[in-house]
Amino acid sequence: VENGLPAFDHLPASGAVAITAPASPWLFPLDFPLEVVDRLLHGRRDQRVTARATARENGPGGTTISRQELSRLSARARAARARR
Repeated sequence: VENGLPAFDHLPASGAVAITAPASPWLFPLDFPLEVVDRLLHGRRDQRVTARATARENGPGGTTISRQELSRLSARARAARARR
């Protein structure tokens, strides 16, 4: 929200994150000791993901809503809620 108006400049998005697989569960009695030895030799292999929001490109209609249009939209929403 900027200056009391909603900001529609960023949209939610999703993306793939590569995660290394643990030791095979088929090695059941040995999988834990193998992972301990791997951690001792190679250290922690924590996954770090940095997310950055990028501005969306405005289409032909744009995303700017004037205060007058916003107040009309709010009035319509209140009226629709009252009719329920």
